Amino acid sequence: MRILFVSPDIEEPRRGIGVILNSMIIAANEAGHEVGVLSGQPKARNIRDSRAVSSRIEHLHMQRYLEDGRASFEHIVPGGLRIRNILKATLKLEVFRPRAFTIDRSLLNNPDAELSKFSFVVQASYVYQFMTRNFSLMTRLAVRRAVKKSKADIVILASPSMLRKRDVKPARLVHFMHDVMPIELAETPPDNDTPLRYARQLTSSIRNSDLMLANSKDTKKKILEISPKSSVEVVYGAPSSNPQEVKTDASILEKFKLGNDGYLLFISSIEKRKNISLLLDAYVDAFDRLAMPLVLVGGQGYGFEDIAKKYWSLPTHIRKEVVFTGYVSETEKFSLLKNARAFVFPSVYEGFGLMVAESIMSNTPVLASRKGGLAEVGGEAAHYIENPYDLKEISEKMIEISTNQKLRNTLRKNAKTVSETFTQDKFNKRFKKALESLK
Repeated sequence: MRILFVSPDIEEPRRGIGVILNSMIIAANEAGHEVGVLSGQPKARNIRDSRAVSSRIEHLHMQRYLEDGRASFEHIVPGGLRIRNILKATLKLEVFRPRAFTIDRSLLNNPDAELSKFSFVVQASYVYQFMTRNFSLMTRLAVRRAVKKSKADIVILASPSMLRKRDVKPARLVHFMHDVMPIELAETPPDNDTPLRYARQLTSSIRNSDLMLANSKDTKKKILEISPKSSVEVVYGAPSSNPQEVKTDASILEKFKLGNDGYLLFISSIEKRKNISLLLDAYVDAFDRLAMPLVLVGGQGYGFEDIAKKYWSLPTHIRKEVVFTGYVSETEKFSLLKNARAFVFPSVYEGFGLMVAESIMSNTPVLASRKGGLAEVGGEAAHYIENPYDLKEISEKMIEISTNQKLRNTLRKNAKTVSETFTQDKFNKRFKKALESLK
């Protein structure tokens, strides 16, 4: 089978949805499919008429594109993602004239490059710019032509989109569903129309796909509540790296003046639904009993301004013990994770909870809320917050996991069984079985 992956996340660093996208690409290759990717890279201006030269330049550009994401545009096309370039390409109808080519691995200057995972590439200039800006008609026309050009049998998206199964016929359309957050947390007041737009895309994907891949039983249940006749298969996520195989770097601890087993850790986007403001309040309440820093790892997300205000309202002596690291590398992330007293994750809703799985696989005790799919992931290897809106409960559970060595030992003892559920090998098997249901 020829599988075409269509996802704006191919243009971004491998985080969040990009991790699942990578797992699916690996699984598709493992199952013996021909794997391709839809690229939004515009046609390079310096490609010559010679087929040999053109092919080599094309591969080098694609290799850089898939490794560096959007940053590579400025090297491939003068001016990068400037609006004038997109307008020029639109006027020339380049997005509707896709170009397909087979990957020649002998032309890759790095055999382990991202491009080596693909058998073919289809280029439709700036298609992901139209997709992320919600230009539905242009996106559907561009993808329809790209699918036809690629002769794909299956089209897979790593997240909800406005695409419908009729847009990719005769191929079959598959969407991976990470959660139903735009509907589950619909009461959250948006600063713009983004949550509403995502909610529409989510509902459309559920009702207009040949197959939905859900990252947990909880997500599957919520999909079927929206559309009882949908075909849904559960495919639990897998970490981007095996935590046990990642080399750690102690310099990250020195950088933030942290001691081994001497801090509590949170890793995810610093945004409202992760419940960080209440976590900070709970940390203040438990501060005297904890006697250790709280480390928050991740980039800024929706509602960060309110979280920042909460941070600056903390008493000075407590604020000095709260550490924001921003984005960190994979090595730094696992170095922080493996040396933490515990991973604390009081999120009000998660479809899955990849960081909980990575923490358990790192043998780090976990304190998480029981919302969404988190209990499915944590199993007996996590300690739970029953009500993530209860400041006192969060405070008491933080103290308990920090001071109770017996509890932490029990969680570590249960970690091995839970860890075996979320390996790439298990993902490959679930993914293969799910695609077989399309036949």
